[in-house]
Amino acid sequence: MISVFSRFIGKGLLAALGILFLSGGTSWAGWHQLTQADRDWRIVTQAMTWLKNPPIYGGNCKNWARAVVQGASSAAGGPVVGLPSTIPNADGYDWATNDPQNPVIPYGALSPNAFESGMIVQMRTRMSGGGYTPHTFIIVSNWPSLAQFTVIESNYPNGNLVRTRVINYGDFPGTSGTPMIEPVYHYRVFKIP
Repeated sequence: MISVFSRFIGKGLLAALGILFLSGGTSWAGWHQLTQADRDWRIVTQAMTWLKNPPIYGGNCKNWARAVVQGASSAAGGPVVGLPSTIPNADGYDWATNDPQNPVIPYGALSPNAFESGMIVQMRTRMSGGGYTPHTFIIVSNWPSLAQFTVIESNYPNGNLVRTRVINYGDFPGTSGTPMIEPVYHYRVFKIP
């Protein structure tokens, strides 16, 4: 009787620990077993680990965002996912949505009041000297009642440093002299499944 009871308690304890690990969102669940809200939260949380005082080097904005997504998916138990390449080339503002290794959920050019934590924005801005430059950032939070959202990014406005920034809805798409520095001409919003 004691042997059966101890086996039952042992199995029950293991089952309880398994449920605790899975419900707690630890690495035991795996990236694709998480809900989309959990994946979004993990992307923001991973990005926030880059915030230091003084700011640290994050490098190119797109490669930094790719490293954030890879880190978040790896910490969730994998498989490791990343960001696809941009099209038509590295200066493009649209993600290649046909990359089976790095899928994305495209949302198009959403209005800023529809931005959600964990969304990744890929945009192209016009430079004052002519031409365009791409930029990538991650939405941290959105405050419709204040008409603003917070982003975390690397390489903006310079120095390849990771920082957060608050952007007013009225400044996005930006116009000259706004916090965007240059007008935003094209942008797309994505989530990582």
